Amino acid sequence: MPFFDDLEFDRNILEVELMTGRAFLSRAEAKAGAEGARGLAVRAWIDNFRRVTAFAEGVLDGFERRRRESEDDHQAQTPAARARRALRYLTLQNPALVRRAAARDVRRALTRVQTVVRVVYKSGLLDAAQPPEALFRQTNSLMT
Repeated sequence: MPFFDDLEFDRNILEVELMTGRAFLSRAEAKAGAEGARGLAVRAWIDNFRRVTAFAEGVLDGFERRRRESEDDHQAQTPAARARRALRYLTLQNPALVRRAAARDVRRALTRVQTVVRVVYKSGLLDAAQPPEALFRQTNSLMT
């Protein structure tokens, strides 16, 4: 696929945000034993992040499952499989409806994960919480 559509792009961003959150999670677990309000806040953030992560991973797993099922259906060449594919367009299993629902779920999970991860940035819960560095150097190709 030479370019990403919105669903693929959102799915990739969700995976990056989850990796970022997991990096913060490892530092947060080390600070969770602290006494006082800071320790309580870190433990609350950890619990919230784990809930949001479970939701996001469920969405990603469902996305992958639907993609595999779709590929399996397209590879089947029996008359029954072709009839099943044709009838699917007349039901709630219409690929356009399924894709729309998947896009909605991915966007919802992405919003939740970004919100929880940004709490660390804005609150300074982990003292040295820095935004992650870019995965690649960003340059303008017109400049030399």
